[in-house]
Amino acid sequence: IALVPVFNAICETDPFILTNCLSIAHGGSYTPGEDFIAYAGGTFTSYFHIIGFAAFYISCVQTVQVDPEKSPEGCPGYRLAREAGIIPGSEKTLEGYFINKGFLQGISGQPSDGVDAGVYTVYLIE
Repeated sequence: IALVPVFNAICETDPFILTNCLSIAHGGSYTPGEDFIAYAGGTFTSYFHIIGFAAFYISCVQTVQVDPEKSPEGCPGYRLAREAGIIPGSEKTLEGYFINKGFLQGISGQPSDGVDAGVYTVYLIE
């Protein structure tokens, strides 16, 4: 199971420089100080407005080329995409499905705090 970020907007430059991107991410009503930006330090220049995290169960990983006409091997989605000509044979794929709630026993949060992606944050308050 992998926790994957769920985002609702992509900015091609620093959103504090191009502020209309923040307004788009917040549906037109951005309040300064609402967001925190984690700068990666690499050369990647896109910014993603993360609104939550979701649990994704990985059921198949395709790392080697398989010819669907000659071999029954390979992930089902990879085979279908190859047969349909959607992806090249050298493409690596990851297949699975999202888990909705309860994959960690005894842990819950407050779904009303934000987007319900099935994974909640536990708050410890002194």
